[in-house]
Amino acid sequence: MNKLKKYPILISIALVLFSMVIPWGLLFPLLKDIPYYFKDAIKYFITFIISIVLTFILYRKIPFPIRIKGFFKGLFTYGLLGIICAAFALIFSKQTLDRTTSFLEVLSFILYVVFIALSEEILFRGIILKLLLDKYGSDKRGALLAVTFSSLIFGLRHFLNLITMPNTIISTIGQVLFTFMAGFYLSCIYIRTKNIYIGLAIHFFEDFGTMMWCLFSYSFLESMNNDSEILQVLGLVLLHSIYVVFGILMIKDKKYEYELLGE
Repeated sequence: MNKLKKYPILISIALVLFSMVIPWGLLFPLLKDIPYYFKDAIKYFITFIISIVLTFILYRKIPFPIRIKGFFKGLFTYGLLGIICAAFALIFSKQTLDRTTSFLEVLSFILYVVFIALSEEILFRGIILKLLLDKYGSDKRGALLAVTFSSLIFGLRHFLNLITMPNTIISTIGQVLFTFMAGFYLSCIYIRTKNIYIGLAIHFFEDFGTMMWCLFSYSFLESMNNDSEILQVLGLVLLHSIYVVFGILMIKDKKYEYELLGE
């Protein structure tokens, strides 16, 4: 196992294939007729379970003990930018409310967003970022390399969206760029605070704010299946580039201790 850890980028790609691409591909024909967002929640729940198992295989530790102390301070200090962006996404993405939503659909949507945050934070920040920090070190240069590579893998994995929405090429490229930036920011928060739950909360707020109106608006649902304009995507990417700037500022001057699973 230690020999394998010498090649963290290859291992990281393999982990994404093993925990997302392969199980999702196997589940796709089985879940296509399941209503609402339950099929997406199931996909991410499977990734969450696989990610937890991987933490035991790789590190033989109790995964991510809940740390209340310092959570709110970290959330509203280092995570405030993410909360503000999530609020803006919720406010400015609103469209005509013309769709009736059942309790079952709301529940399935909430589970979907919860398991997105859980699975992706554990996999990309908890495991992959840790592997890269082990390789490159936790000084300024090492942390920057680890954050960049883990965020790049996180961003590129969103090309999987083309499988279910093949006509959204420009939108998907924009999402890859945006999630790279968001992943950069979340990785820096994890290094700075040593608390994965801060990034998990921000991730949940961001996805909830971005997608919540799909429950209440036919026009919003339709827009999600249509490709975006290039200028619109470029504007959003430029706007969110502040994530990278703020992330660099968080880790630029100090050698940080980092941890996984209470290490």
